[in-house]
Amino acid sequence: IQNDVDEALYELGLNIEELEEFEMDAALGNGGL
Repeated sequence: IQNDVDEALYELGLNIEELEEFEMDAALGNGGL
């Protein structure tokens, strides 16, 4: 799945590492699921 996500983000001009810098707590806002 990670490769598919990386490829999709690349096609959108995004980078997962850059996005991770903006999200300090990835579980925040999803009800803790």
